[in-house]
Amino acid sequence: GVRYVPKMGYSWKTVTAADGTVQSVEYVPNEEPVAVIEYKPLSLEKVDDGTLAGPAIDAYLAGLATDSNRMHAVGKILDACHPKGDVKGKTKRYSEAEKQKKADRLARLATVKETLTLHELCNKMPNRFKDD
Repeated sequence: GVRYVPKMGYSWKTVTAADGTVQSVEYVPNEEPVAVIEYKPLSLEKVDDGTLAGPAIDAYLAGLATDSNRMHAVGKILDACHPKGDVKGKTKRYSEAEKQKKADRLARLATVKETLTLHELCNKMPNRFKDD
């Protein structure tokens, strides 16, 4: 069978009966003009999709060998991502102050994990976290 292609600006309008048989085919001008969509190349900037950074931070910390490495990393994350930065102050090992600092750090980290998106984390700490 030969397929007829309607010329520009026209299209086939098929009238079908209730039982699906074709009653007639009309050649009609298109009602609405075809919209021309401007081509925009996708930007390379990642869009922030709102994914929270918590799981990525947890996975990263879980991959560190020791608790002190983890605490050091938490400090770095807070420095980069928490409005108040890291919990400052030198502490003696195994002292109350150290326990307090650790608790404060973890509390701050918890607030960061609730609000920080993965996208922001990757922007603020590109060497440690990658936006895939």
